[in-house]
Amino acid sequence: MRSDQDPQLISLIGRTGDGGRAYVQVMDAELRDTILAMVLDEVAVEPIAPPARRSRRRLWISLVIAAVLLAAGTITSVSIGSRYARATALECACGLAWGPTQPGRTVRAGPYTAMIATARPGHVQSFYVLITNPSSVTQTILGLRYPDDGTAEPVDLAVARRGSSLLDDQQEYDTRHFISAPVSIEPHGVRWLRVSIHTASAQLWSRGREEWWDNLVLRVRIGWFDRIETLGFASRTAFVLEGA
Repeated sequence: MRSDQDPQLISLIGRTGDGGRAYVQVMDAELRDTILAMVLDEVAVEPIAPPARRSRRRLWISLVIAAVLLAAGTITSVSIGSRYARATALECACGLAWGPTQPGRTVRAGPYTAMIATARPGHVQSFYVLITNPSSVTQTILGLRYPDDGTAEPVDLAVARRGSSLLDDQQEYDTRHFISAPVSIEPHGVRWLRVSIHTASAQLWSRGREEWWDNLVLRVRIGWFDRIETLGFASRTAFVLEGA
């Protein structure tokens, strides 16, 4: 240590009678820093992580959290998607009828039933089907799988708008309002479908010609999935249009 004869380093402020011990006041800043460094060398100080290491640690934590959230979201999506995919298809309720302008007759042959109407060339003739959604998810009818817009006798599909209640939806088709746009059917709801055939001229409807429908092939949307559903009619019933 520097000599106590240097007045710029230390100042003697007193002595005691306890063995010549002296109290000193440190005056030199450089000496103070040296003493502080010596003290710190004797004390175990936990090292502080450098900023770069802390940044990497935060990055890894963020990546782990993101991975956990992504996995949870994937599991949820798979669960919901599976629920949609397993949804029961639309079913016939099953009310069946030709429209009021097509008086027809019913013919039974063994287990089969034919609801027959006479073709009226050049007119639109419609039959109606009451359906239900037995599943626990909403199903939206988009239209027929094979639209016949480009044929000589196009077939159109329309769905009744939702009524004020389930009982209202079950009322006869002639009280319903139909639209050709996609229509959603809530779980366990019912709707009337109207299938309209644009019959061609009389030249195409000679005696002996028959056209029949025993099911409807629909394009249906459930959640974010589109699928094809075949809607069969009850009791092996078919709508038949025959030439006069």
